[in-house]
Amino acid sequence: MTDAKVKRRSRKDATGVQLQMYLAPTVRDMLADAAGRSGLNRSLYLERLLLQLQSEGQLPALAPELDIPQESHVTAA
Repeated sequence: MTDAKVKRRSRKDATGVQLQMYLAPTVRDMLADAAGRSGLNRSLYLERLLLQLQSEGQLPALAPELDIPQESHVTAA
């Protein structure tokens, strides 16, 4: 069985700034899966998710503590 190509939707008038971040592999996979199910690229999915959250008021403030394994932390050189 061959994989059918899926056309990803992205904004034609996309103007923005580059955002680079480190994510845990499981979080990256969750983002890729949700974006794929939505038919969007990861960038557009994340943008729309944040805008949807903001439309309900403001983005929630989260606790600064993270429950991630020590080896997942990235330190600057």
